[in-house]
Amino acid sequence: MPRPDRRAVAGGRNARRRAREFALQGLYQWLIAQGEPAVILGQLREDDEYAVADGAFVDRLVVGAIADADALSQWMQPFLDRPVKALSPVERA
Repeated sequence: MPRPDRRAVAGGRNARRRAREFALQGLYQWLIAQGEPAVILGQLREDDEYAVADGAFVDRLVVGAIADADALSQWMQPFLDRPVKALSPVERA
């Protein structure tokens, strides 16, 4: 069965999947460099593959996760075997 063209499915699941990948990259960047969300999002938009992603979803994920970082850390702490601060940036993102 032939695979659909990436651009043909950009409005569906693939766009959301790419958005989550870009959001993960943005959150990792925030954890490492502590940059402003607007700057991080601007840098993500420069990627050639960004056009395939759901940009509005990327914005909501990155801005929301950064704004609620403390609450998210408290929420996940009971499920961890060590403090949130001891997690690597990849695990935290």
